[in-house]
Amino acid sequence: MPARSVLSPEPHAVLHPASSWAAGVSAAALILISACSGSDSTSVAAWIEMESGGLTIRIILSRPVDLPLDKDDAALIMTECGCPCRGDLEYVRGSWQYVGEQCLIRIEADTGYVYCHTTG
Repeated sequence: MPARSVLSPEPHAVLHPASSWAAGVSAAALILISACSGSDSTSVAAWIEMESGGLTIRIILSRPVDLPLDKDDAALIMTECGCPCRGDLEYVRGSWQYVGEQCLIRIEADTGYVYCHTTG
């Protein structure tokens, strides 16, 4: 078996442009996930899932909100999200929610993700 010098450098892999782009995107995603995974972060956008048709949209909020959401920040998202459900939000198992006669809005406290369901 041939001996190899400890001082000789290892051959380096050559990244193709597509590979370096993918590596860059992966690194950026990792940084973003680690930055947003803390318990105290700020968000200026919210994702809204409407029950009818499976539509999911992203909205920009009028002001930043702190995550996890308190009742005031959840109420801001409820007001600005476009879901027709409106009412006094209650905290239930990690989400702020309002259940009306013909609607449900649930806003996840940790992420600001909104689920909107209406009937009728």
